[in-house]
Amino acid sequence: MAVQELTVEQYQELFKNSDKDYSLVDVREVDEFKNVRVPDTINIPLSEFQFRFSEIPTDKPLILVCQTGVRSMMAARFMDANGYDEVYNFTEGTVGWLKRGLAVEQG
Repeated sequence: MAVQELTVEQYQELFKNSDKDYSLVDVREVDEFKNVRVPDTINIPLSEFQFRFSEIPTDKPLILVCQTGVRSMMAARFMDANGYDEVYNFTEGTVGWLKRGLAVEQG
């Protein structure tokens, strides 16, 4: 299955505002993640991704996010190639999230 693209609005409609269970993984580096992030994300930096991707559950949709969607697309393609069934790239990343003035986590 190919990687699917997901906008902020689609994420909110399909996942955030529903009962659907999913994994939301931020692939930015630790310092970026600590500075600001989409709520409810876990951090697995792209630099460690190939060694840690097995930490991600395989039985629910996977949404990958980064700053602008480039690194998360790399991780999404990797996950798709490694047999994950439902993989999404958060196309606008945290930039799109912040641009809309949505709540974030820090620290």
